[in-house]
Amino acid sequence: MEDKDKKKESKNSEASSGGKSIGIIVAAVVAVIAIVAAVFLIINKNKNDKDEADAHKLIHVSAREATIYEKGSIDCYFCTDCGKYFSDEKAKNELPVEEVESYIFDKEANGLVEYGDDKKLYYVRNGVCDPSFTGFAKLITDWYYVSEGKVDTTITSVIRGEVYGEDAWWNVVNGKVEFTDTVARNENGWWYIKNGKVEFKDTIGQNDEGKWYIVNGKVDYSFSGKYEKEGIVYTIKKGRVTHAKKKSGYDAGVSEFYTDKGNNSEYFVNSTNEAALTDGFKYYYKRTGIRPYLMILETLPSESIDTYLENLHKEIFGDDMGVLMVYVVFEHYTWVYGGENGSNPIDDDAFDCVYNAIRRNGDEKDLAALFGKSLKDAAVDMLGEDETTTETTN
Repeated sequence: MEDKDKKKESKNSEASSGGKSIGIIVAAVVAVIAIVAAVFLIINKNKNDKDEADAHKLIHVSAREATIYEKGSIDCYFCTDCGKYFSDEKAKNELPVEEVESYIFDKEANGLVEYGDDKKLYYVRNGVCDPSFTGFAKLITDWYYVSEGKVDTTITSVIRGEVYGEDAWWNVVNGKVEFTDTVARNENGWWYIKNGKVEFKDTIGQNDEGKWYIVNGKVDYSFSGKYEKEGIVYTIKKGRVTHAKKKSGYDAGVSEFYTDKGNNSEYFVNSTNEAALTDGFKYYYKRTGIRPYLMILETLPSESIDTYLENLHKEIFGDDMGVLMVYVVFEHYTWVYGGENGSNPIDDDAFDCVYNAIRRNGDEKDLAALFGKSLKDAAVDMLGEDETTTETTN
C-alpha cells in the first residue's frame, strides 16, 4: 500500500514538473512573438517615417532677415514638390506659410511701392523688388522711369519706352515723365517735346533757354537763316531763334520776297515769271544770310524817298538785317537801302554788290529776271561761286 502511494506521488510530481515546463515554453514563445512584433512595429514605423519623408523632396532653409530684394524666413525645411514648409527633416510637422515667410513689402504687392523714410520708389513683384525690370511704371496718376527695379530721381533725359500703351521717346525729369511742351536733351541731342513726348516734325520749339529751330523733332544747330511758320518769320542763328516777328502787310502776299504795286505796268511780276525772281532771292538769302526784299511802285511815294525807305525797311525787317530795293515804274529807277539808320545795317561791301549788280543788269526788261539775276550775281560777287541752291525757307 505504501509502495503504491509512493508511486502515485511520483507520477503526480512528474506530471507537475511537465506542466511547469510547458508553461515556461509557452511564456517564452509569447515573449519572442512580442519582441518580434515590437521589432516589426519599430521597423514598420521607421519605414513609414522614411516613406513619408521620402514622399517630400526637402531642402533646408536657413533663417534669414527679409530685404527689399529677398523674402525672409525662419529655420525650417521646404518641399520643392508640394511647396510646403516643415519644422523637421522628416516632414512630420507642417508649418503655415505666414509663420515661415516675412517681407519688407506687402506679400501681394506688385508695381511701384514707396518704402523708407525717404519714400524711395521700388518696382515690386510678389512682395520683393525686381532688379531685372527697367522701363516705365505708373503710380496713381504719375509715370516714372525705373532702372534695375528702382526709380532714380537723378535721371533727367529723353528716354524711349511705353507709357499709356504708347511706345515713344518721353521727357523724364528727375525720374518722372513730365507731360509738358519743351525742348529737352539726351545723349543724341536736343528734342522737341509735345505733351511729354518727342514729336518728329519741323517747327519752332521753346524751353527756358529760348526758342529753337527744329527739323524732324531735333534742334538743327547747322542752320542759320530765316524760317516762317504760321505767319511768323523767325531769324535763326546756329539753330537758335534770335528774332521773331509777324509778317507785315508788305510781305503777306504771294511772296515773302516782294510786293508788286505796279500792276498797271508792263513790267510787273506775275505767276509766269515769279520763279525767276524768287529763285535768285532765295539763293542770295542762303549764301549771305541777308534777306532781300523788292517793293514795286507805280509812282514815287508822297513822303520823301529817304523817309519811305527807312520806314519801310523797319516795317519789313524790324531789327533784323535786310536789303530793301524799291523800284518805281514811272521813274524806271531802283533805290537800294540796307538799313543804314537802323540797328543792324548791312555792310558797305554787301550794299555795293547789290547796287552794282542791278546796274549791270539794267537793260533787262523783265523785272523778275532783272532782280533775280542781280541778287544771284551779288551773292557770287560777295562770296564766289557756289553750286548749292537749297531753299532756306518753308
